[in-house]
Amino acid sequence: MAQPTMPAVIGGLKAAFLCILYMTVGPALIVTNKTIMRELGFPFPMLLSALGVTCSALVARILVATGVATVRQEKREFVAGANWYRRVLPVGMLHAATLACGNAVYLHLGVSFVQMLKAFTPVVVLATMVALRLESPRKEVLAAVSFIVLGTLVTTAAAPELRPIGILFMAGAEVAEALRLALTQFLLTAQKFTVLEGQYILSPAGSVCLLAAAAVIEAPRALETGAFDVVLQEPAAFCAAALLGVGVNYLSYFVIGAVGALTLKVLGTLRNIGLVAYGAVVLGEVVTGRQCLGYALSLGGFVGYNHYRTKVNLKPKPEPKPKHKHSLTLTLYRTKVPSRAVEAKKTADAEAEL
Repeated sequence: MAQPTMPAVIGGLKAAFLCILYMTVGPALIVTNKTIMRELGFPFPMLLSALGVTCSALVARILVATGVATVRQEKREFVAGANWYRRVLPVGMLHAATLACGNAVYLHLGVSFVQMLKAFTPVVVLATMVALRLESPRKEVLAAVSFIVLGTLVTTAAAPELRPIGILFMAGAEVAEALRLALTQFLLTAQKFTVLEGQYILSPAGSVCLLAAAAVIEAPRALETGAFDVVLQEPAAFCAAALLGVGVNYLSYFVIGAVGALTLKVLGTLRNIGLVAYGAVVLGEVVTGRQCLGYALSLGGFVGYNHYRTKVNLKPKPEPKPKHKHSLTLTLYRTKVPSRAVEAKKTADAEAEL
């Protein structure tokens, strides 16, 4: 039996380290943001969301400015001038909406319940892709989605304290994220950004949108109530939120590169289960038996959904053979739309649980 080489051992340790970080940084950010908003008295999800996104953009800009990293010239040109407003800003707006709604939901719902509702994300993504004609789901996928829907309904109906405003924010976050994934396919098709290029180009747009919305909606109330004093009184909490936000924005892509998108989805599911347990055991949130049953149904549907989607993505697709030379141009033209749909499915699968 061949002994593992040193590069293989180092690669394995690096992958394990990244997975551990991914499993801990995301939950730590959720708990930190919830603590800041509810316990420290800073109930401003837009401002809090802008903290992590802005710091991520600054890290990317500093690395590029100091020569530590580079952004390819063709990527800069692709989003230069008016293209920034047409291609980047819409994606940034939806990203900002996802983050703001995702943080706001913790003002109204418990950590455990929110993680249970996140199992519904593939349903929203699939519905968006179908509505935009990027996908035609197979019956196996629809069956798996039916289990997710049923499980979510059971979980929601059994919730001890159900606040409609919290459900509304959760729905807003999931719809905005699904639209962001779909819009990325339309506006940034074939642009393979690196981790740093994505943060360098896309994060500033999300930061601008969050800060602009917060300046109108949240900042006046924060000034009136003296909420900004909390930042001076608890600087460690806000620094932690900023650092964890940077970690979340970069880690998912590093984990995909180290172990693949499928492993990332498995880790994301385990992480959500751990947060459900944390909310019940540590935070003392009430989780009923019926909620656990509904969550189990959703997870079963989620596993089936990813299984069938993975089979479809891995199944080789034979290239059509033209009958004569004059049909070559038409054949190549017709294969462009399916290729975009396949790319959209891969992106949605890889990012839906990030």
